[in-house]
This record gives sequence, C-alpha cells and structure tokens, in this order.
Amino acid sequence: MSSDKKLPYDPIVRYERRLENVICEPITEFDGKLAATVEKMFDTMYAYHGVGLAAPQLGNFVCLNVIDFPQHDFRRVLINPEILEEKGETVEREGCLSIPGKNVQAPVRRNKTITYTYQDVNGTRHEETIDGWKARCVQHEVDHLKGIFFINRVSPLWKDLVLNRYQNFCKGMKEVDN
Repeated sequence: MSSDKKLPYDPIVRYERRLENVICEPITEFDGKLAATVEKMFDTMYAYHGVGLAAPQLGNFVCLNVIDFPQHDFRRVLINPEILEEKGETVEREGCLSIPGKNVQAPVRRNKTITYTYQDVNGTRHEETIDGWKARCVQHEVDHLKGIFFINRVSPLWKDLVLNRYQNFCKGMKEVDN
C-alpha cells in the first residue's frame, strides 16, 4: 500500500495516563460533517472488531459515541449522552480498544440498569432505559467522554495487572496467560 493512500478507518488512540480526566466538549452542530464522522467511527470500530467507540479514542474530544452490539440488537449513535438514573449493580469483565493486548481485561462494577438521554445524528433527543450488556456498553462509552477508562474503575491490583499486560503488548513482548 502506498503511503499517500488513506485507510478507510482511523487508528485508535492508545491509553496514556495524560488522557485520563480529559472532559469532552458537547456537540452543537448537526451537519454532514458530523454524519461523515459517525460513519468513519463505525468503520473504525468494525475494523478493530469492537462493539463501541468514543470520539476521544480517535483523538477527537467531543461527546460522541457509536455502539453496535449485534448479539443484543443494539446499534446507536450517542451524541451528548447523559446518564439520568442508575439502578442495581453487576460485575463483569471488560476490555477496551484503547488498551489492547492478550488478556487485557478486568472485572468492572457497573450499574445493572440505566436511564439515559442522547441526541442522534440529526440532533433529535432520545431517552431510554436499558439493562445488562447494553447498559454496561453505554456506561463504558460515556466514561470515555469524561476521561475515564475501565482501569480507573477496578482495584489497584487489577489495574496494575492490566497495565502490565498492556505494556508488554506495546513492547511486543510475549504475555503470560492466566
């Protein structure tokens, strides 16, 4: 492939501590440029075999997420999302496209059910209540808009383990399985 040829997707920004606590700006213009950004985000997410992607994972610090969770018939474009209500608790393993590597997952405590609001690509506001993996995915992606990574929601032991595996991945070293 020649160096002047553009990829149909963008590279994922990998985790760095300096990206923690970076708050994204709300989106105010709903136009063709936004629609093109959304499509490119879906293309990128699919290229990396993800189910969710936040704009800051592509270096764009605006309140925008895309989710496609086909196992649960859940495809959304979340613009300016806000979680309104949280109920229950559940703990499941999570990973992240910004923290790649083998076994780079940890058990994360999240709310079981959430009610949230968001705008779609046309600026129309929606509100819905979801639970289970849908709720987990939305919470994970909304966290990215606040500079929160899943490793910020786990015990120090798990965080160290995940970051060690991630650093080994980044160095190209062989990682140790559980």
